[in-house]
Amino acid sequence: MPFKVLITDLGFEPDIEQEILGDDVEISSETVEGQHAPDSTYNAADALMCYHTLEFTPEIIRKLTSCKIISRVGVGYDNICLQAAADMGILVCNVPDYGTNEVADHAIGLMLALCRGIPQINEATRGGDYDFAAFGKLPRLWGRKFAVVGLGRIGTAAALRAKPFGLDVCFYDPYLPDGVDKALGITRYTDLYEMVAAADIISIHTPLTAETRNLVNAEFVATMKDDAYLINTARGPIVDVDAVGDALKAGRFGGVGIDVWPTEPPQDEALMTAWRAREPWTDRLLVTAHAAFFSGAGIREIREKATIEVKRVLNDEPPRNCVNVDLLTHARIGDEMLAMVKRLKQGPPPG
Repeated sequence: MPFKVLITDLGFEPDIEQEILGDDVEISSETVEGQHAPDSTYNAADALMCYHTLEFTPEIIRKLTSCKIISRVGVGYDNICLQAAADMGILVCNVPDYGTNEVADHAIGLMLALCRGIPQINEATRGGDYDFAAFGKLPRLWGRKFAVVGLGRIGTAAALRAKPFGLDVCFYDPYLPDGVDKALGITRYTDLYEMVAAADIISIHTPLTAETRNLVNAEFVATMKDDAYLINTARGPIVDVDAVGDALKAGRFGGVGIDVWPTEPPQDEALMTAWRAREPWTDRLLVTAHAAFFSGAGIREIREKATIEVKRVLNDEPPRNCVNVDLLTHARIGDEMLAMVKRLKQGPPPG
C-alpha cells in the first residue's frame, strides 16, 4: 500500500511535494482555510504537513491514528500541541532556517523606513509638499543602540545586518551559552529591562512560548525611551498591541513596525482600526501583512525542506529538525530510530 501524506491549508498544487516524495506516495491536499479534514482522512495519513492557519489541538491530533510525523511547513509550531503529539508517538518537525535572510532583511527594512521617515516623506511628496524635512527630526543611525530580543538564527542575521550601519548591537537571550557575544562582536545583556531602557531600536525575534506571550507589554513599553523604535517580525502574540497603541497615541515611540498580529488577519484591534482610519497619531506605525518571510525562493525552500523531513521518516531515516524530541518516550518510527533522533538533537560532544 502506498504511503498517504496529508497536506492541510495549502494554497497551491502539491507538485513540489509530489516530485520529492515520488509517485508511489499518495498526497491528499486540503485547501479550505480554517477547516479541518474529515476524520477518515486524518486516520489514514502516514504523515501530515501543515502551515499556520489551523490549530492542531489534542482532540485533532488523536485522530492521527497512523501518523508518524507532523511536518510544520514553517518555523513556528505554536499551533501544534507538542505534548499531545508525543503522547501519540508522533514526531513534530519544522523548517527552522528557510526564511532567515528574508525576515532579517524585512526587520532591517522596517527599521530603515521608520528611522528615515520614508513612508511619511513619500506621502507628503505625493501631496505636492516637496520638503526634505516633511517628517520633522529623524535620528542618525550611526552609534544608536540596536537591541535584539532572541538571538536565534533570524535574530543573529538581523544583528549582523545592523552592524554595517554603525549601530551598537546588543542582545538578550537567556538560553544561549556564554561566548556568543564574543563570537559575533556584540554586547550581551543579562537583564531584559536594562537593555530595553538603553535601546534606541528594539527588534523582536523570539519564538512564541508561554514565556514570551505578551513579553512586550505595558511595563516593557513604559521602560523604553520615548523616542525608541520597536520592530516585530516574530509572532503577533509576543506584543500587546493595545499597550503599543496607547503609547503611540500618547506621543511616544519614534516609530513602530509590525508584520505580525495576535489575530491574523487583524480585524477589531483598536490599533489596527485607528491605523486604517489614518488617525494622525498612527503616522509612526508601519504595517506589513505577515510578509517578512516571503520570497519566491523562500516558498520553494520551505516546501522542499518540510517534504524532505517527511521523506526521511517514511524511508526509516531520522529527521533533522524534531521539535518535540524531549517529550517523546516512544515513537511510531521505533525505539532505535527515536534514539538516533535524540542523538542528533544532542549534537556532537563538547571539546
